[in-house]
Amino acid sequence: MKKITFTTIEQMPDVKQIKDLLDIYSKETLLTWATKCFSNLLEYSSINPEANAIYEEIQGHNNRPIPVPIARKMSLRVHAIARSMVEEKDIYLYRALGHTIATIHTKRHSYGCVLYGVKALFHMDHSDITIPKFTKESLVLLTSMETIKK
Repeated sequence: MKKITFTTIEQMPDVKQIKDLLDIYSKETLLTWATKCFSNLLEYSSINPEANAIYEEIQGHNNRPIPVPIARKMSLRVHAIARSMVEEKDIYLYRALGHTIATIHTKRHSYGCVLYGVKALFHMDHSDITIPKFTKESLVLLTSMETIKK
C-alpha cells in the first residue's frame, strides 16, 4: 500500500513556506484561507451532505462568527465522519475539513488543511501534477491575503 508521510509533505518547498508564514496572519485570515484551500480540494472529490452543511456554515464565518464551543463540536463531528470512512482519500479529505473548522479554535489548525489535503490528493492518485498545483495555489492564496496579525 502506498503512503506519503507528513515529514515528506512538510519538506515540499511550498508547504515549508506556508508553515513559515502562518504566524504573520490572524486567525480570521487563516480561517478564510483554509476554507478556500478546502474548496480547491472539492474540485477532486465531494463530501457527504452533513459535512457539506457544516462546511457551508464555516464559509459564512466572517458574517456570522461561530463560537469556539460550537466550532469544536462541528470539527469533532467531521473527524468522527472521517473515522467512519473506509477509503484513505476520504479519511484525509474529512480530516482536512476538520482542521479547517478547528482554525476557529487556534490558527495553527489551518496548516492541517494543507497537510491532510495533500494526503487526500495522494490517495486519489493525483500526485504528479495536482499536489504541486494544490500546494502552489495554497501558498499564492496565503501570500495574497492581509497580513495583519491579531
